[in-house]
Amino acid sequence: MARRRWQLLANSALTSALLMHPPSWAESFESNMICSDGVSETPCVIGFNNNTTLDITFANGNQLIARRLGRWSIRMHDETTQRSCNVRIDLGDEVVYGLLQISASKGAQLTWSRGQITIPGFRG
Repeated sequence: MARRRWQLLANSALTSALLMHPPSWAESFESNMICSDGVSETPCVIGFNNNTTLDITFANGNQLIARRLGRWSIRMHDETTQRSCNVRIDLGDEVVYGLLQISASKGAQLTWSRGQITIPGFRG
């Protein structure tokens, strides 16, 4: 019981620290990655701007922009940090709402009602 209480306090302190002092992944950056829609993989360029906007540009020139809505939810799972947030996704011809999840071990996953993109190499 005492260990569980300590874990809850530690997680609360971690969350507070991250909200007050964003870590290095809060900076803007761009990187070449591989994106998958569950059926095929394609090269893509990922831009993560100020911890609020995820830009994905695919090899064929198509672009997807996911903007964070609200705060990040941060939790520990099997000693791995996992973050998630609701996002507004601009698919070019339509706008949808979905969920962005970023895991230090599994990479990123962007999910919406009719689609999903996984980026295993993106650890945020």
